[in-house]
Amino acid sequence: MLAAAIGAVIFMVRSADGNELASIGAVVLLLIRSMSSAQQYVAANQRIIEQSSYAVNVTELLSDLSVDPPSFGHQNPQRLTPLRIDDLSFSYDGLANVLSNINLEFQQGELVGLAGPSGAGKSTLVELILRLRTPTEGRMAGGNASWQDVEPSNFAERVAFVPQRPVLIEGTVAENIDMYRGLDEDRLSRALTEAHLAEEVAALPDGINTRLGHDDRSLSGGQRQRLTIARALAGDPEIIVLDEPTSALDTISEIAIRKTLSEQSQNRLTILIAHRFSTLSSCTRIVVLEHGEVRADGHPDEVARQSGYFRKMQHGEAEDPALDGVEA
Repeated sequence: MLAAAIGAVIFMVRSADGNELASIGAVVLLLIRSMSSAQQYVAANQRIIEQSSYAVNVTELLSDLSVDPPSFGHQNPQRLTPLRIDDLSFSYDGLANVLSNINLEFQQGELVGLAGPSGAGKSTLVELILRLRTPTEGRMAGGNASWQDVEPSNFAERVAFVPQRPVLIEGTVAENIDMYRGLDEDRLSRALTEAHLAEEVAALPDGINTRLGHDDRSLSGGQRQRLTIARALAGDPEIIVLDEPTSALDTISEIAIRKTLSEQSQNRLTILIAHRFSTLSSCTRIVVLEHGEVRADGHPDEVARQSGYFRKMQHGEAEDPALDGVEA
């Protein structure tokens, strides 16, 4: 075809005068450009065809995973404690319950430890307390208000969460504690003191104004964890939830965090997930979950008599996810 086109062009050039030759050149140039565009179109269409199966799979996955956003009310109750959980059940797939018939009541001033083997439902219960999920059955209430009826921004100011792995932002120590809440410097300094981190921050090059990164190595693991605890305490929450706050820390850092939790639980409700007995040793109350049900609940000494799993924890025989990478 190319040879035929070249032959036709040569024939037309030889038989055409000057004006016709210019027209022929213009037509040939347009044909060449059209051919290039056509090739791009064919290539793009081929890529679309090749990727269409992936697009269909992604669309189907998004449809399967999509859920209706939870609706919250507009109440601002005077207190969020006691936190009551009545006949609560939860299922991810609507078939098997991860939690079944949970009945608990948590009071201000309690330091509650959630214990149990992996897959027992501890993290799911915490997600329900944080309103990241909605119960399949049952009811939760804080003070005199339904848990889902508390206004979202009010809830966020009064309930704090400390993750297992501390996350820092690119900014100063002060900015990492404040997290865009506009807290005054006195409140930030007080939070550092409450987290037993004030002296160590003061020793940094620029004190509370020292710049940190998300993986800053000028702070130890224990210091980063206490910094996230200071971040939670800075807002003076009524309820604070911690997920394995000492799972990867040395003994000195763990003791400092346990001291912070003991001191700061007097005027608030503190709930923590833990697999180490040493972490739970400061708790005033232990709740043991197994297979999605409450198997023991009470003072640590009482729970030790009720729960074989908790007795194993006391003797260091229970599983420790910090050793094998398995989370709650």
